[in-house]
Amino acid sequence: MTRQAAGGWSAEAELAGQDVRCLAADGATVYAGTQAGGVHRSTDGGRTWGPCALHGAPVKSLAVTPGAVYAGTKEPRVFCSLDGGESWRSLARFSRARSWWWAQPAERPFRPSYVSGLAVTSEAIVAGIEACGVLRSTDGGRSWSGHRRRALRDCHELLVAGERVYEAGSGGLAVSSDRGRTWQRRSRGLERRYGWSVAVGDETVYLAAAPYRFAHCGNSRARIFRSGSNSGWEPCTDELPSLPRLRAVHGVRQGRFLAYLPSERRRYVSSTARVVRDSVLTALVRRRESSRARRG
Repeated sequence: MTRQAAGGWSAEAELAGQDVRCLAADGATVYAGTQAGGVHRSTDGGRTWGPCALHGAPVKSLAVTPGAVYAGTKEPRVFCSLDGGESWRSLARFSRARSWWWAQPAERPFRPSYVSGLAVTSEAIVAGIEACGVLRSTDGGRSWSGHRRRALRDCHELLVAGERVYEAGSGGLAVSSDRGRTWQRRSRGLERRYGWSVAVGDETVYLAAAPYRFAHCGNSRARIFRSGSNSGWEPCTDELPSLPRLRAVHGVRQGRFLAYLPSERRRYVSSTARVVRDSVLTALVRRRESSRARRG
């Protein structure tokens, strides 16, 4: 875990021995989805942990709303808890989408696929399935639509920001302005189309993306791109050795986010105007941006 303090950042190893695949937080309560250990929960901001659900299940995605926690698993199913993780129920299976034949290339065994992203809005639950589609439920998970037209079939991450839902996936970025009902792709001018992670600050969207053929190689050649509400895409980093996860930072400065490179154990801190270098990073950030930051 990494924490921000007055003197900077500190890192502490938690959940030793667990392959953590996703995190979600509700105040000081943090949930971690693991590859083989189900959901773990911390009620003290990540200092201590304990298993709470879905023991032995690969939990690939999590979402938290006021009063509910959602977990997406392999095989592709969504579970919901209304009591802070004490008890869980399965939502309806994805029968309409013929999930029995879903497969994915990301990990063995390649069948079945898994729920790679979850987004919960005021009127719908949106589930992204690795290499298979984006589905929507408007009745609390009692039934599911088929794949939403114009969403990206190969979903890697979903994000809710206001009334919009953002999807990073193969093809770049897709956006829904009506809580996942209809979608538009925002990939024109994006030079790398293997979208991996998305963050939103002010009116700026940030996307981590790589070339398809290098995305999961030793050097992914990934970059972080940004796009304003009325502008195209532009890169704001040099090539990165691995695909980063992007996360908005609330309550620090409007529009800031973190970009974490798991394989390198490095992070960026950014603003909506530019990406600036964190003290633990070397010259991965573009020199021009760094010089602008120093002049500012």
